[in-house]
Amino acid sequence: RGKGAVRYDLRGRGLTVAVTAKLIDALFPPWRQVIAHDPTTAITCGATRLSEAFAAALKFASDRTHGVRFEANGAVRISTNDPDRGEFAEVLRDARKVGGDAAVGLDARYAISAIRGLGDGDVRVDLWGELDAILLRTADAADTQPNGIPGGRFAVVMPMRI
Repeated sequence: RGKGAVRYDLRGRGLTVAVTAKLIDALFPPWRQVIAHDPTTAITCGATRLSEAFAAALKFASDRTHGVRFEANGAVRISTNDPDRGEFAEVLRDARKVGGDAAVGLDARYAISAIRGLGDGDVRVDLWGELDAILLRTADAADTQPNGIPGGRFAVVMPMRI
């Protein structure tokens, strides 16, 4: 136990469970720390088209993880594979890619929610590495403001292993 930690002991039916919690004196989440600068890949696509592709993949994704793979290896593609539901893959032919190849695993529900929060225009998706957060933003916004915050509306989606 450290400074500021609280411990709760729960007892019942011959079982004791200890829960320890500590208040962190920081803003949560520290989103600036998870966004890298200068993405290796930037993809631009219509928000409705992108959201619909993630929603279609979600129908085939695992009920437990909702995991899908978003990749830009040549073509921009969303895919998933579940032993009970089968395989899904959709190429986003109208998406525009700048930069190298990249791929990331995502919870499709979070991606859909983030995209819908950005409105109906084009969305830019910034990718770095397979285990790095992705940055979704309105495509017409300035890249970065002087304080390091992305311009326009934006959302950060954390990756997951697929």
